[in-house]
Amino acid sequence: MLKFENRVAVVTGAGGTLCSEIAIQLAKEGAKVVLVGRTMEKLKTVLDKITADGGAAFAYACDVTDKAAIAELVKEVESKFGLCDYLVNGAGGNNVKAMPTITKFD
Repeated sequence: MLKFENRVAVVTGAGGTLCSEIAIQLAKEGAKVVLVGRTMEKLKTVLDKITADGGAAFAYACDVTDKAAIAELVKEVESKFGLCDYLVNGAGGNNVKAMPTITKFD
């Protein structure tokens, strides 16, 4: 049995270098993967890799800072795959504004 069989994983930033690899590996482990990112072209590349290997995925172009877009994403995920079991929130990983600046806990 695969580790993530029959589980739904949503991966934001899935068109990026790190999160695309995370999404591909989740699919190899049996997860149904929802690829989320701002650029459909980048997501399509990852989607094609997953489906070529027999994995289940769909791509959804979305800006995760837009609450209305996120509400639509939730509806899409639930209608296609069911409730989300895992969230990999990698959106904004290369944006300096998304990086923490605190170097120690107070």
